[in-house]
Amino acid sequence: MTTAADTTARDRALVHQAAARLVPAHSENPNKNRAWYVLVGTNLYYVCDVVQGAFGLTARDVDKDRKMLD
Repeated sequence: MTTAADTTARDRALVHQAAARLVPAHSENPNKNRAWYVLVGTNLYYVCDVVQGAFGLTARDVDKDRKMLD
């Protein structure tokens, strides 16, 4: 039986794994269409990039993605 806590822990692990594969947002590679950032560990990342990397979701709305990570 999977509990909400199990799902939350799994999702959090996916987010951290996705962030580990990404270049932080404050690097020298700005992204032209990103407005929201998420703090993962000690670095900032673009919200849409983290959601895409963690959950495989593309062409998403940044506001919905930000709420998903909340």
